[in-house]
Amino acid sequence: MKKLYHKEVFWKNNFEKDAKNLVLTVRRLSYHLLQHLNNADEKHEYTLKGISKAFNEIKHNNKGYLFEIEEENGIVTKAVYRIEYDDKKDICLVIRKGLIATAWVNYKNDKHFTLDKTKYVC
Repeated sequence: MKKLYHKEVFWKNNFEKDAKNLVLTVRRLSYHLLQHLNNADEKHEYTLKGISKAFNEIKHNNKGYLFEIEEENGIVTKAVYRIEYDDKKDICLVIRKGLIATAWVNYKNDKHFTLDKTKYVC
């Protein structure tokens, strides 16, 4: 059974370590993400170079804010990080085993005060 966790709702002590292990499995980008590189809208205005830079900061320098985890049968299967993209925007990267599944950008001042806590384990 899949369970979704958010850092502002409920968080387990092992999530940081398990997410880092998931990051270390990444070897490619998803087809979905590659499509956004070719057909960018406002939420997907990023470059391959920008994604690579952000991902490498997470992977090699332990940067970024881990804020969402998905667990299935006690195993972390998804991690979502927010990290600086440029002077005005941050990028969120969704990591699944072996790939960066998707990404989107937010303005730095977008704090997401509309969090739906009912989607997450309490």
